Amino acid sequence: MKIWLVNHYATPPDSGSSTRHYALARELAKYGHEVLVIVANKHHLLHHPENISRSRSKRSISIEKDSHVDFLFLPTLNYHGNGVSRLLNMISFAWQTLKLPQYVDDIPDIIIGSSVHPFAVWAAERIAKRYKIPFCFEVRDLWSQTLIDMAVISSYHPLALFLRWLESYLYRRADKIITLLPYAHECICRFNVQREKIFYLPNAVDLNFFLSAPLVYDSQKTFTVMYLGSHGPANDLKTLIEAAAELEKCYPLCPIRWRLIGEGPQKQYLKDYARKLDIKSVTLEQSIPKSQVPQVIAEADVLIFHLLKIDVFRYGISPNKLFDYLAAQKPIVFACSARNDPVAEAGAGITVPPQDPKAMAEAVYQLAILSPEERVEMGKRGRAYVERYHSYQHLGEQLNELLEEVVEEFRTVK
Repeated sequence: MKIWLVNHYATPPDSGSSTRHYALARELAKYGHEVLVIVANKHHLLHHPENISRSRSKRSISIEKDSHVDFLFLPTLNYHGNGVSRLLNMISFAWQTLKLPQYVDDIPDIIIGSSVHPFAVWAAERIAKRYKIPFCFEVRDLWSQTLIDMAVISSYHPLALFLRWLESYLYRRADKIITLLPYAHECICRFNVQREKIFYLPNAVDLNFFLSAPLVYDSQKTFTVMYLGSHGPANDLKTLIEAAAELEKCYPLCPIRWRLIGEGPQKQYLKDYARKLDIKSVTLEQSIPKSQVPQVIAEADVLIFHLLKIDVFRYGISPNKLFDYLAAQKPIVFACSARNDPVAEAGAGITVPPQDPKAMAEAVYQLAILSPEERVEMGKRGRAYVERYHSYQHLGEQLNELLEEVVEEFRTVK
């Protein structure tokens, strides 16, 4: 079976951190499927985009292959920040996707359009209609609802109204809706979508990247707290800096080092804020390739997961980063108001309210004074949890069964 996966922000492991579709495509290839992942050649999740641009034509499509997966890079407009240029980048990707039949001779058996933004999904739906093949809509984020809950736009803003209309159209047109969020069906069904049409397939982790043996703690080195991921408004890393200040004030004899690793629109603000508070224990570091994550996480004693308290999390979360944390066998401080809590389910750390520096500081201190053996046991429980529920091998098997079922039903009806 030939499968097209359309995802503006997908990346191979050596180019960026959005590797869900690479991993799933690799698993699908084990079942004999030919998978083409269709992506943009310019976006903010690509590491070192200036080097990537030199290796890929700005005006024509290019294909990169490895032993498992083919990536088709489409030329798109460059952008900085979250303004109009980013919107134009999204639209240019959708436009280039619509033109794919001009460049690619093969006709797929099925196409999956993946959000974040719905324009790429709409383009995938248009191609499916042209080829008369089944179309699946993968809902990575409830995009319009997220923008509303973060007060970026009001619920009656013209953009919100348009996005809701487009969502509704795509839900109706999809032969199957794949969601990463455990309770997203409650939101999607409000668009008059049947529950049976929605399939839950969360994010996962490639366990081959992480050692299965428990890591040994070095009691002589400085205790290290680490955050890896985006430095954006939704992450509210200001809370972590304030927690570090709280620890320096309340527990000066317990030296703790904080490493915040990643990029995002608030990076410079966070550097300035740490400097303003004269925090000596915090360093803000550049993002790293996905392939280096296991090596860097191994240098941590505790890992931090933090998100703003916003209503959209009532539908749950499914972040790759959290499953990487669990696979790495490190205790985790989970600060999020999501309806699901994988850290508590696994018994792999401490859960605290988001945006509460004092609670964050206290949780880190409680983990710091545990014995190394107790922290190792927490890590083991986290690893067992992702091995059972969030391995790409397991999810690839589920996706293979789903796609074969969708194609068979489509052919039967046709």
